[in-house]
Amino acid sequence: MAAPRRRARELVLQALYEMDVAAHDPTEALARMLQEQRFSADLEAFARSLLSGVLEHRAEIDQQIERTAILWPTE
Repeated sequence: MAAPRRRARELVLQALYEMDVAAHDPTEALARMLQEQRFSADLEAFARSLLSGVLEHRAEIDQQIERTAILWPTE
């Protein structure tokens, strides 16, 4: 099994993917996935913080992706 922090990062990525592909609210998607896992309160807080940071800095992250991954447009 993956290390707990790695698994938390994977869940955040899955929540972001749901947002992108199915237009689901990523916070709700993450909350649903966290309910299905056995994470400590610290790991749940880590996952929520990570998601919040990505959403807060999404424009900057997208710009960096566009500059470095030309064949992967963000739109």
